[in-house]
Amino acid sequence: MPIKIIKILLAGVFAGHLLKANRVRSVARFSRAGWVMFFTAVKFFWLVFKYARQREKELKKKL
Repeated sequence: MPIKIIKILLAGVFAGHLLKANRVRSVARFSRAGWVMFFTAVKFFWLVFKYARQREKELKKKL
């Protein structure tokens, strides 16, 4: 449960940062950096998600 809350908070902060960056910087420069950041975040969240699922399965096996 706490992992879900952390993910939602991080996603919120990340989205807010992207919106701010979009307003401040030129769109062309932002879009490139934005996509890199976006894919990095997605990859990171996917790894965390996979790890959490794996841990859940292991804990269920032990019980």
